[in-house]
Order: sequence, then structure tokens, then C-alpha cells
Amino acid sequence: MRRDLRTINTPRARGLWWIGTSVLAALIVAGCASGPSFTSIPGSAASGPSDVYPGSGRGPSLAIAMNDAKMDAVRNAVIDMIGAQAEAANSATLDRELYNTRNPNAFVFNETMQTVRRENLGSIDQMDMVFDITIRVNRPAIESVLAANG
Repeated sequence: MRRDLRTINTPRARGLWWIGTSVLAALIVAGCASGPSFTSIPGSAASGPSDVYPGSGRGPSLAIAMNDAKMDAVRNAVIDMIGAQAEAANSATLDRELYNTRNPNAFVFNETMQTVRRENLGSIDQMDMVFDITIRVNRPAIESVLAANG
């Protein structure tokens, strides 16, 4: 038993122990480090935070609440583009030409949608869905509708 302890406590064994401990520590530190963020890769759907807007919707189904949330994000983008006073002054035209569309997906990039809240405030029989999101809006499509309607 005494002889085994002497072979473990040699300079070579201590050196190997330090090398092993150093490698393990390096792996732990490298595992905790985070890489660069690639949220603004040119040509990707996530071009930048300036086109991302929050939206909130409510309705008797998840689909209706989701579409309302998308159009609320579009409304927030319009307010950012033309100002709150101009949006309020042209609300009837904007409702008719933009906000009441049957295809809200034409004005947003669905692949960028992040769900913030999804909750049924009603019952299973009488749903009252609340849906909050952040989503990137399609500014050129919105600008086209705004330009066509003055």
C-alpha cells in the first residue's frame, strides 16, 4: 500500500494532474462563453430593431387575436412613420385601406414573430383570447398603401 502512494505522488503524476485540471477549467470557461449575435445578417428577415414593433390583439379565437396583434403592430409602425396626429386624422381611410385587410401577413414578416403573451381569459366554450407579440413589419408594403391613399 505504501509503494502505491509513492508512485502516485511523483513529479510526473503531479504534472499530469495540473494539465488535466487546466484543460478541464478551460473547457468549463469556454462552455460558459457566448458567441456573437447574428440577428442583423444582411439579407435575412431580421434586418434590425427599427422595423420590429409590438402588437396586441384580442378576439374570440386565437387566429383572430393573432391577426389583430399583427395589425396593431402595423398601426404602431404607421404612427412611427407619419405621426400620431396624422394617423388619427386619417383613421377612417387607414381603417378602410390598411387596418381592415383580409391578409395581415402582407404587411408583416411572420418568421420574425415572437409571442409575448397568449392567454384565454374566457372559457373553453366562450374563448376570449389575448395575444401579444413583437414582429417585423413590411415597411415598403405599408409605404405603398400610404402613398396610394395620400
